[in-house]
Amino acid sequence: MVSLLALSLSFAVAVPACCRVQSETHSSTKEEHDVETNKDSFSALEFVRKRTTGQITIQWDAPEQVVVSVWLIGKPEVKLERTWQGPPTGAEKIRAEVTFLQDEKLDRVEEYTLRSMPEGAAAATVIWSDGAETEKMASLRRMLEEAGHLHCAEAMAYLKRGRVLVADKDHSKAVQPLRVGIEILGDRYEDPDSIDDTGMKLVMARSNQEKEEFETAATLLDRVLESRIRQYLHLRFGEGGAKYYLEE
Repeated sequence: MVSLLALSLSFAVAVPACCRVQSETHSSTKEEHDVETNKDSFSALEFVRKRTTGQITIQWDAPEQVVVSVWLIGKPEVKLERTWQGPPTGAEKIRAEVTFLQDEKLDRVEEYTLRSMPEGAAAATVIWSDGAETEKMASLRRMLEEAGHLHCAEAMAYLKRGRVLVADKDHSKAVQPLRVGIEILGDRYEDPDSIDDTGMKLVMARSNQEKEEFETAATLLDRVLESRIRQYLHLRFGEGGAKYYLEE
């Protein structure tokens, strides 16, 4: 899949079509929904992130569509893809920032790669790492991650890994990816208008884990992570957010 906003890691991998889920809305606020995207001057983007844990690809290949693909290497291997429909969060700010990009390699370590492919103009590629990240590139990276709902998609991938391990009755190992998913999503799911009762489940899960009651701990962590992911999707997409959360 050649696309535009690719947050990938260092491995070129094709994500199965069965993992793709599409829905109908995509912006996180009414103000962003009201921004009119100028399709005549659209600049395709591909943002790549490379880490030892796997590969993530965010592709902005159409004005109102962003695709995020997550590949977790190791055992069990996990692949997940989501297609977010609608104007991406911060679209106008991102486009303004990438207008002046030029080919540049800020570090030998290719942790991040951003390709801008404007219509009717030369493409530009910027390569950098955390150690060589400028303030400007850090700000742009965060905007790209938000536009691709990277943290949500990555959390879903770790939830999927945890469930594979639970299905294999390997509850002690299932605890770790579930906790990683919870940590990655962070507090992005929080909604001041909703009641969050997941904190107590986390306390209980830790107690069960310390007692080596891993099956109970994994069950509680699974519930916490699923609940928070669903809340995030509802917060960002409203009622249509549920369509992005489908069992695979």
